[in-house]
Amino acid sequence: SFQVTVNSLGTGETSKKINNVAVVKTNDPTDPGTPTNETEHDVDKADLKIRKDSDPLPGTVVNPRWNGGQGSIITYSVYVTNTGKTVAENIRITDAIPENTLYLEDTATSTVGGNVGPVGTISNAKLTWIIPQLKPNETAIAQFKVEVGTMAANVYKMDIKNVAYVKLVGPNGDPTKDDPSNPGNPTNEVKHQAERFKKAAGQNRIMPDSLVDYHLSGLMNPYAGEVTDFVITDLPPKELSLVSLSMPAFVKGKGVTYSIVYKTNLTGLNSVVYKAGIPADKTYTCNAPELKDGEYLTNISLLFAKVPARFAEGDEVVFTFRVAKNIDSSNVINKGLLGYTLDGKEIEIPDDSDVPLGPPAVTPTPTAKPSATPTATLTVVDDNDTPKAPNLPKTGEMEISTYLFIGLGLILAGIGCMVRSRHRRGKKA
Repeated sequence: SFQVTVNSLGTGETSKKINNVAVVKTNDPTDPGTPTNETEHDVDKADLKIRKDSDPLPGTVVNPRWNGGQGSIITYSVYVTNTGKTVAENIRITDAIPENTLYLEDTATSTVGGNVGPVGTISNAKLTWIIPQLKPNETAIAQFKVEVGTMAANVYKMDIKNVAYVKLVGPNGDPTKDDPSNPGNPTNEVKHQAERFKKAAGQNRIMPDSLVDYHLSGLMNPYAGEVTDFVITDLPPKELSLVSLSMPAFVKGKGVTYSIVYKTNLTGLNSVVYKAGIPADKTYTCNAPELKDGEYLTNISLLFAKVPARFAEGDEVVFTFRVAKNIDSSNVINKGLLGYTLDGKEIEIPDDSDVPLGPPAVTPTPTAKPSATPTATLTVVDDNDTPKAPNLPKTGEMEISTYLFIGLGLILAGIGCMVRSRHRRGKKA
């Protein structure tokens, strides 16, 4: 008897046959011997099919944590199925916590063939599961949850990407012979885009007595359930007069209605209902409310009593304003707010739209030889607001002209004195 070690199968191979025949013969060199019967063995190996998925589905817009509000919760799932003909042993699944997310403690779980499997361990922001055994046609599922983190103040969109790796650890699944530098085979990439509330003007620079559109986006309810007192608000400065409002057919707006309310410098803290019972699943446009002389808006809001999960995903509201005619050149700051109530807690997400007022600044063309002596400059603006430099004399020319003017003045003054003297003498004569 003797023993052999079966070599590993080639890449892509899941099975192979091993055949063996022995020969029995005498010591006679001419004796060809008598063969035994042939033995045959099937050599199979485990073959793993892997897939990554998430809830919400890949490609879905999610919300970040912001100003006390919870970020969207993402559940990642790694599916590993043994499509081979033999048992797979010591399967390692690794998954790094995606950037810009927060791991929710004790959520790294697994199931094997529908039964509770081992929990994942975390180290250096990476989760690891070791599945001891996976039978043919059996599936293991490793899961964990994260919360979308906080964005920087000037960031409104960011990508959240995740890839897991699966490997049979070491030769024949021996964990003591694992090569840590080889993570295994990658799954498909799962990607989400985080987006938060944003208020932005439709143009980079505005002029007095011109129209400007303000776009409010990132309005989605990020929670798994409904929220109440959902409010989209604009707090315009005195320099802006509302012209019109334009609302979309909101995503998941069926059965939801809203009102348009406003406050002015004369109503103070009291809100005035302008429109009510507007169906949220239909587009709606209206003009601004009529105000009294000297009255101006301080608050214009869309009020929703309650909205479902993922309401307003990808939607945008547009408020159109007219800039005042008489206004100093400065930035116009128009503040927006997105607010709602969740579990009795009021959450408010602000954003400012800071837009320069006036034409683009003109960069002066440098002269070939700038004067070493500082000189005053003068800019004249014509009707087209295009700066023009007047033709000013050079410093030396100005000095000569000044001396000539003074000398000529003295001569004329002397002549005048002589004429008056002669005139007085003529009277005496």
